[in-house]
Amino acid sequence: MLQAGHTTRTLLAAPVGIMGSSLRTFLRTIPTVLLIGQAESQAEALAALADALPDILVLDADLAGVGLAAFLRALRAAAPTLNLIVLAESGCQQATALAAGASHALLKGHLDEQLRRAVAPANQL
Repeated sequence: MLQAGHTTRTLLAAPVGIMGSSLRTFLRTIPTVLLIGQAESQAEALAALADALPDILVLDADLAGVGLAAFLRALRAAAPTLNLIVLAESGCQQATALAAGASHALLKGHLDEQLRRAVAPANQL
């Protein structure tokens, strides 16, 4: 668990476009988050785990497409202690993400406070 005053090294994995840009902007408003990069493909996300050593990976499920469960298992195998936050389109996608190893699976329609709470240390809420 992260402690007060700790900056969380956060990697964003999201396709290029409005969602990725909006997420990047939003994450930068959270004082405890240090955004260390954005991966725009599954291969980039896996490579960045080894290179950047993030505390948190925020994954837009659209990046994984229909292979979400397999991609999450690969991420979890590469970084077993990673706080893996998935932004899901539906309840079905949310359940798939949690079953495949996501730490949190948030519905995109309700992101602001859910995402802020998921990346913040517990004692900073």
